[in-house]
Amino acid sequence: MQPRCLGGHVADLPPPTQARGVGWAVQSGPILQAGLWLTLMSGQRRVNINVATIGVGLELDLDRATTQSIVERYAAFATTRPHAILKVTRFPAPGRDEIGDRPSARRTNGALTIELEGAYTVAIDASRRRGFLEFADRTTNLVTHPVPPGLQAALRALYSVLICERGGLLIHGCGIDLGSRAAIFVGPSGAGKSTLSAMFDSGRVLSDELVALSFEGRSVVAHGTPFSYTDASHPRHLSLPLAYGGILSKGRRSSIATVTATAAFSAVTKCLALPYGCLDLEDAAFQRAGCLVGGVPWTSLRFSTDRATTKRAVKAGVKLFP
Repeated sequence: MQPRCLGGHVADLPPPTQARGVGWAVQSGPILQAGLWLTLMSGQRRVNINVATIGVGLELDLDRATTQSIVERYAAFATTRPHAILKVTRFPAPGRDEIGDRPSARRTNGALTIELEGAYTVAIDASRRRGFLEFADRTTNLVTHPVPPGLQAALRALYSVLICERGGLLIHGCGIDLGSRAAIFVGPSGAGKSTLSAMFDSGRVLSDELVALSFEGRSVVAHGTPFSYTDASHPRHLSLPLAYGGILSKGRRSSIATVTATAAFSAVTKCLALPYGCLDLEDAAFQRAGCLVGGVPWTSLRFSTDRATTKRAVKAGVKLFP
């Protein structure tokens, strides 16, 4: 009997003698339960996530309901072959909101450690294949907060480094699908990234908080991420060539105009998502920020609460650069 995949995939793992399921068992390897997770021989469940073509598997020793709530959050970003496997040794409480805190990172003989004191530690070996994700030992209420912010914070910190190591960037901004291409809009907290994203259908939003970028030849590609500002957001696992970038601000009327490269570079470098402590990665990120500014046109988008005029202004940005 072959493992069934209901809306998901069987992971590329060496087959154990038996995998345990919920309500049934199979003899030929790990199985995806209801298309959501893998149950391993140890009884742990694995959630596999893919962001910007980089897969990370989380081995969770949690109950079925909690695992399901986590996987549903990342369901659109499932992968069959994670590059790295992280064993989650503790689970975070919803205590303080670690989302806005900036962690530290260090590399020792190639091995990577990312820490936010009092919140979490991520450690992964030099090959980027095995590691652990450990949270502070605090009481958690998974009923009222099924996907604690600490999990999001730890994953996005890890991905910010992995993406940078592979030549890309993770940037604070919202990404909008314009059809065959995308636009990204950056700005500080409160600039309106989530507000702007909410004006578009959820199927058009790559992310309302963090967008991944890769550089392919002379082109820049925008990738959706699951790291959203609100649980209500439904970012898409989508990769599109970047048409243009914009600097966000709010106003009484919606308008869009070109800006200088200097203004664009200043805005972009303030929105880079990266732990502090790895100077070589910070240098690389600043260089790629220059490539981003030089690779696509940049605008200033001042938008109002009027949905129709704001959407027209966003679409008009493409016409500024024939």
